[in-house]
Amino acid sequence: MLLAVLVEQETVTQLSSSLIIHLNSWSNILLAGFVWVMPAMVFYLISQRRNIPCNRLTFLGISFAILLGFNWLAQAWFNFHPQALWVVAVNSITLGVGGVLLWFAVPLMPKFLAMPSTNQMVLVNQVLQREIEERKQAEATLKQLNEELETRVEHRTRELRSTLIQLQAEIGEREEAEVALRQSRRQLLEQNQQLTTTLKELKATQSQLIQSEKLSSLGQMVAGIAHEINNPINFISGNLEHLHSYTQALSEALTSYQHHCPQLPEELLTQLRDLEIEFIEEDLPQLLGSMAMGVKRICEIVRSLRNFSRLDEAEMKVADLHEGIDSTLMILQSRLKSHGQRPEIKVIKNYGQLPTVECYPGQLNQVFMNLLANAIDALEEAQSESPRLEITTRQVGHNISIQIADNGVGIDPQTLQKLFDPFYTTKPVGQGTGLGLAISYQIVVERHNGQLRCQSPAQQGAMFEILIPGQAAPSAPEASLQWSGRSAQTTLAYA
Repeated sequence: MLLAVLVEQETVTQLSSSLIIHLNSWSNILLAGFVWVMPAMVFYLISQRRNIPCNRLTFLGISFAILLGFNWLAQAWFNFHPQALWVVAVNSITLGVGGVLLWFAVPLMPKFLAMPSTNQMVLVNQVLQREIEERKQAEATLKQLNEELETRVEHRTRELRSTLIQLQAEIGEREEAEVALRQSRRQLLEQNQQLTTTLKELKATQSQLIQSEKLSSLGQMVAGIAHEINNPINFISGNLEHLHSYTQALSEALTSYQHHCPQLPEELLTQLRDLEIEFIEEDLPQLLGSMAMGVKRICEIVRSLRNFSRLDEAEMKVADLHEGIDSTLMILQSRLKSHGQRPEIKVIKNYGQLPTVECYPGQLNQVFMNLLANAIDALEEAQSESPRLEITTRQVGHNISIQIADNGVGIDPQTLQKLFDPFYTTKPVGQGTGLGLAISYQIVVERHNGQLRCQSPAQQGAMFEILIPGQAAPSAPEASLQWSGRSAQTTLAYA
């Protein structure tokens, strides 16, 4: 009986212990669930409210709550399995994380204690509510002011819109007036430019007419002078031939008389000795020879003057260009001689074999005169120890090339660009009109359908080249053509 009671009590005790263990385990599981709800709520708040800070203290708190839930689950497991060592590990990790959380949380306690109390928060809330009400009143007042301002702005806008329409109309009228004024100004500028160009052309034409008239008058005067000189020179030249024959006959007669009559009267011998008849016989042929040379030189000058005086010829004629160049050189002979410190100018003529050319001879002579006179001016300015003029003529294809080069000071690039412009000159006032090269360019290019160009290397003189159409070139190779172009070379030195 007693044994049965003891067994019954032991059974009741075992049942009671098993029930307690199960209740304890379920309570631990529920506590773990409650603890895990806290980090879940924190995660939800963080995901919904982006302004909640998520620092390492928050991370440690969430980790501690999760480990604490695992700790309660471990206790429930430990009730049925006392030998489970991992429960101890979970407790150790939970203690470690809790210690770290405590390490970071303790320094924050003064800040938590400094936070306002509930009463203070109520007072602050009341102040904030008053400020909110004042702000609402201010906003209402501001709204009313904005409405009044919008009304005023709308009224002013209507006025400004009306004024703007008027201004746009006025601006349109002014723009039209400005366009019309601009067009009128442009037309006036164009007319002014045309008038300026026309005036410049008229001045150039007037100067060319004056120059042509002067040259025409000069040609007539030179032709008249040449004609007047030519007549007596023809008499002198013809009489010199007779005088030479008469003198030779008298000399032969005197010699024969002395041979046949060696014994002359003393009075006649004295008279012959006084006359120095032997010296007269020896010097008279020389006098006649020098007179013949002078007459020949005068004839050449007259021929050059007559050739150069063909300035007023209006029709094209077949002419020899070499003859025109030589005539021009003859007229410029006095300028080629030495003057003061300047030595004589050496003229080198490289004449090629040129055919006769159909041209305006007088006008080409004027071109030669202008180019040669400018070259002489450049040589006088350069003051070279050996001034030199080189004239080269040759046939290039169907064209005739005449090159006039000097070793003077040359022409700078700026002047070279405006060299053939009317009235452009680098000479002092009174020494040049600026029309010589312009007229030469017009004669060569417009009258003869040719080309006039200039080359001037730095400090190496200048070279002018005239290209005018000529007869067809022979079918010879270029090399032989160039050789024949320099076959005749003549050097003139004017004393």
